[in-house]
Amino acid sequence: MSAEEGNRKKRKRSVSQSRPEPDDTVSEPSARLTNTDLMCPICFDLFNEVYVTQCGHSFCYSCIVVAVEQTQQCPVCKAVVPGVSAIHPNCSLNDVVAKFKAQAAANRALNEGGHDVAQILEITSKLGEDELSALLRGIAERSQERDKKEKAVKIAVTLHFLDLAIEKKEKELMKIETEMEVLRADKMRLSEAKMEDDTSQVSSRNQRVEANFGEILEDYLNIKLPRVGEPPDGQKSLERFCDGLDKFTQFRTFRELATLTYGDPTNNCCIVSSIEFDRDGEFFAVAGVTKKIKVFEYESVVRNAGFTNHFPVRDMSCAAKLSCVAYNPYHKHRLVSSDYEGSVCLWDTSTGQRTGLHQEHSRRVWSVAYSPQEPSLFASGSDDCTVKLWSDREPNSIFSFSARANICSVKFNPHSRYFLAYGSADHGVHYLDLRSPSKPLLELLGHKKAVSYVNFMGSDELVSASTDSELKCWQTNGVCIRTYRGHTNDKNFVGLSVTPDFIACGSENNAVYVYSKQVSSPMLTYQYNCPRGLLVRQFPANCYDQWMLLPAH
Repeated sequence: MSAEEGNRKKRKRSVSQSRPEPDDTVSEPSARLTNTDLMCPICFDLFNEVYVTQCGHSFCYSCIVVAVEQTQQCPVCKAVVPGVSAIHPNCSLNDVVAKFKAQAAANRALNEGGHDVAQILEITSKLGEDELSALLRGIAERSQERDKKEKAVKIAVTLHFLDLAIEKKEKELMKIETEMEVLRADKMRLSEAKMEDDTSQVSSRNQRVEANFGEILEDYLNIKLPRVGEPPDGQKSLERFCDGLDKFTQFRTFRELATLTYGDPTNNCCIVSSIEFDRDGEFFAVAGVTKKIKVFEYESVVRNAGFTNHFPVRDMSCAAKLSCVAYNPYHKHRLVSSDYEGSVCLWDTSTGQRTGLHQEHSRRVWSVAYSPQEPSLFASGSDDCTVKLWSDREPNSIFSFSARANICSVKFNPHSRYFLAYGSADHGVHYLDLRSPSKPLLELLGHKKAVSYVNFMGSDELVSASTDSELKCWQTNGVCIRTYRGHTNDKNFVGLSVTPDFIACGSENNAVYVYSKQVSSPMLTYQYNCPRGLLVRQFPANCYDQWMLLPAH
């Protein structure tokens, strides 16, 4: 036996004494071995290209080469290692390490899903038969467990959906049964009181009901179904709904009464900023960019409807372009105006004289309004982001409220001297309690652009107009009752007028729109056609100084 063969046998014995047999480690390497068992004593990492010394200790090849060259000793037992020629590959341990790494990589691929099929196949190709069998059993068990969990989750989610659906449909069924009881009871009441009718008139009204059935039904249910804690009032609520439906269906179109020209015949078109009737509807004032307030007598204008150039009973000149006028609700001839220079003026329309001037605003004043409950009190809103309160008896404002943005419109609650609403460029309607005005009592948010007008339909309902081409009806508790769409309003002040049942506004397509409070789409529309003026001059399509009095019928 040669010396080399003896050394080889000695190395094999040393490996078998210091490491487990290959058959013992390959079958379940991940279960019996850990990273620590296969760690190089020098770099403390998994073996990489394992070599063994004559004393029987194994190391990474790169690690032991450096150690031998520097110390010529075994790093573990300090036995002499004369040189690199005295270390040899540990083939058995190399096989164990390779299988351990392959098994660990396969486990990671299964647990993390971070490898594609090709990578997994490459990893498993390095495994032995026992390892592959164990791996397949684990995969099958894990797949079955996952399928069970997924099925359990699927069933649980579906059961939850079915429970919710049953609960929801049961509530809907109860709601429908309640609504059906109310509908049948009201039908019985009205059937007993039914009288002969004009079939043709009923037919045309029925068509309007059918066209807006969904919203009318919603309005009916809101009126008829009592709120929590409120007793039902079947007959009264039915009468209220009948009255509203009658008002909605009785008008079919507009009828033109008269056409007036605000500007001088020789001038270009002049924008009309504001039109306001006095307390009795006998006179109305017209103001705009001609710096004039013209007061017309309503009956005279209608009586002479064939003319467009009507003469005002008063023609009051102002220092700047006018933005708004408002009549005093008690004093017939008292009028307040606002202009582009920030001035607020008081007028006596019986004499045509200015009786007061207030110049506290630093920028254009868009809106003025009198208090219906306190005839000496009026308010103004300005581009300087302030709302100011004034008294006919005081030379200066009696209160000033600073807002976050430009004020476009102000209006008092018609049934209370303490509450005032204003529309702002911050897209909101703000409701003030003047007894505690440090901050708004309520902010009504929902518009997407500046709020150009606010106006009250009653003590607890108000309407806002915005340059987002929408009107909104709000309750003073913050609830938006309905949004009205159909007109066009992207940038201009187009006007807003309300009654307890109807809302009217202008539109940038040169038309007037009227909405019923009950329905969000327009009830009536009137399209203006500007007539020919003096000297057969054709007014442009966007003419603003031609306007009409238009009752519905």
